[in-house]
Amino acid sequence: MNCTSLVELQAQYVARASGITAVEAEAEATRGIGTFGSTIQPAEDFTFPIESAHAQPPVEIEWGHMVEDMDISSDNEICPIILSTTVGEHDTYSVVDSPNKHKASGRKKHRGGQTTQSKADKIIKKRSKYRAIHYSNDEVEISPSYSLLNHGLHSQTGWSGTKPVRQIYDIIVAAWSSPDQTLIRQMVGSHCRPIQYMEARGTIFRDVEHKIFAYRTPPAPLLHNDQEMQTELWNGIQALVDQGLRSRTIQKESKKHVRPQLFPSYLFLYYLQAPTLSSYHKQNMDKVQAFNQLRVIRHLIGWVEDVVSVMFPGVAERYQLCIDWHRLHTHVEPHYGIFWNLSINAWFPGPGHPQRIHCKPHIDSKNIVGVCVLVVYTRPGACFDHQRRSWIVLWEAGLVIELPPWVMFIYPSSLFFHFNIDIQDIKFVITNRDRPTPANSEPMNEDEHGRGSLVFFNQATMFQSSETGKGTLVEAKKAGHSGKTDYAIDVQAAFDASLHYVPL
Repeated sequence: MNCTSLVELQAQYVARASGITAVEAEAEATRGIGTFGSTIQPAEDFTFPIESAHAQPPVEIEWGHMVEDMDISSDNEICPIILSTTVGEHDTYSVVDSPNKHKASGRKKHRGGQTTQSKADKIIKKRSKYRAIHYSNDEVEISPSYSLLNHGLHSQTGWSGTKPVRQIYDIIVAAWSSPDQTLIRQMVGSHCRPIQYMEARGTIFRDVEHKIFAYRTPPAPLLHNDQEMQTELWNGIQALVDQGLRSRTIQKESKKHVRPQLFPSYLFLYYLQAPTLSSYHKQNMDKVQAFNQLRVIRHLIGWVEDVVSVMFPGVAERYQLCIDWHRLHTHVEPHYGIFWNLSINAWFPGPGHPQRIHCKPHIDSKNIVGVCVLVVYTRPGACFDHQRRSWIVLWEAGLVIELPPWVMFIYPSSLFFHFNIDIQDIKFVITNRDRPTPANSEPMNEDEHGRGSLVFFNQATMFQSSETGKGTLVEAKKAGHSGKTDYAIDVQAAFDASLHYVPL
């Protein structure tokens, strides 16, 4: 059995898609890509000795264990090699400094400087109380190689995200868009580690430098077991978007969107020359106001703001400073807590339209370097199978993550190439012994129907004004500003591990 490196495997995919030779594709990949989509140079340990592969017996890995790296054979068999495994501790936490605190630059952080001890104590106290009530059993998933600082897909200006390498982008989009999705399933199976949902537990995702870059909550207490609240949310969404869902013009336009054949209802302020409401928001002011005042929406906004502030205090601080600036200078405020924008994603009715939200590969490149919040909802009475359907792939981190209804998933969507995928029939290098397989699980009727999502996010343009002190970047450049922000400093300030409890 011959094992190939991830770079070699990637070259095979690129060659197959573009018609060039595997040697040419590998040379192209080696210039800037170590793992699929990662803008790093390939490391030596991506290629494992064949002798080592034969020397190790197959190992069954329990869920929650971390594997440093993995390889697959050229004939799609599993190479029985595990470099190391680590079990995350869930109960022991302490305050630690980031291992790379201010390493990237000698400049002081431009938002608030060092965190004072009293402020840190307040953050710790708040987080301790919050965790004691809700998240004392959080699991921890540690990436042995992914670095938010080094691998985040950020733009040259540093404000927002950018697409991955063109060849990788094209092959993944093409593979995902093919009718049978055989290739994308092979790619996800070989590249990604599946992260199953553990009942009533949150999951903290940390990078190699101990930064918490994502968080999956347990299901929302206010929605998980409350049928009345679930129905109120569903009815509120339908009242807001039903007219748009039945518009043929909107249906036609939606085919160009990253969520094809569904309706994203954008409610937000965005920034051109000045903060402006979205066209849908302006055309449906009464409906939007009624939606925003729903009890379930007010609770949901509060829950989102609380968890982001607790788990990502540096991000929340940046968001709040932006709000404070606009409140003073442009006289606008966000409608959704610390988020300016909300996308309500619903599906079109009738035959020929997928009856769920299931996104193709994309990156939210206009969003600020920070976090967005994804909340999954379902239609009342739907039997959506979240154990098999619409998992989210974070390509650069090599993760595919289960998202049950009513959980909140917080992550920097501007820095990850991400998409949804059904995981049945995927042969993962690391498998869950309890994972449904064709042998022990039969598909249910309509098990893929009824999944929607709410996405809270912030566009970078709102911060370009607040952080330069000028209305637009053009004005800022005329005043001597470079028009750029330091991505390394922003990441350090937003995701600084010293603001968090982290596992020992």
